[in-house]
Amino acid sequence: MVDKMFKEYLTIMKVFPSRQRSIIRESQGVFKVYLTNEFNDVWGYLCEKQAKVDVLVILPELPSNAPDFLRLIDKIVMRKRRIVREHSRFKVYLSKKYNNVWTFLYRLNAKVDILVFPQGF
Repeated sequence: MVDKMFKEYLTIMKVFPSRQRSIIRESQGVFKVYLTNEFNDVWGYLCEKQAKVDVLVILPELPSNAPDFLRLIDKIVMRKRRIVREHSRFKVYLSKKYNNVWTFLYRLNAKVDILVFPQGF
């Protein structure tokens, strides 16, 4: 019954926003973003089912000293990510392909908005 309820909920809600999230460095070259607690029941369901999600990271307004390549983009799409549980919180690991972007934003202590799109529902 609960499984059916979540599937119906996921078909209605096509996207889950998380605003003003900090980029966290977990270790050298590994960055993550914690998801909002507001949807913890949904994150738990997706984590348990090992469902893939697409993540859209919306970059903040950057200062004028930002590298040229960062001034050309305002969002980054990462496909087929998994949501991971860490104690009572949930997180998404950011793609290593964009480590130079994450490193700059981490040092700047910038906040990003993310949109999570569950796949296969």
